[in-house]
Amino acid sequence: MFRLSSKVEYGIRSLIRLYLNGPLTTKELSRIELIPEAFLERIMSELKYAGIIEGKRGPQGGYELVKDIEEIRIIEIIQALEGKPSIVKCVENENSCSFVSLCLMKAFWKKANLEFQEFLSRISLKDIIDELERSS
Repeated sequence: MFRLSSKVEYGIRSLIRLYLNGPLTTKELSRIELIPEAFLERIMSELKYAGIIEGKRGPQGGYELVKDIEEIRIIEIIQALEGKPSIVKCVENENSCSFVSLCLMKAFWKKANLEFQEFLSRISLKDIIDELERSS
């Protein structure tokens, strides 16, 4: 079963919180979202490097979104934090499996993986926020 890592989950939650509350420091985000601060600092650094957020210093400082929530795709967040998403390792790296040359499922996994990545490319942060607002 495919699961998003805690790192990706925390990253998405943090981005939603930044959208809802505006600029926040890692200390504030950590307290609100109950994410270990040291782990959150690494997540925010990677999201900043990917151009999704930026950090500002000073009394009104903190992290804030750089892009509009309609432009931030879930696949972009996953790639920033974990690399290219894949439902099986061998699809992205054939060297990860010694059975790949004999695999009867190879074509199926390639197609499924492509569709999975396309799905993640269609979902924006706005879609998630809209769903949260509808369900509350």
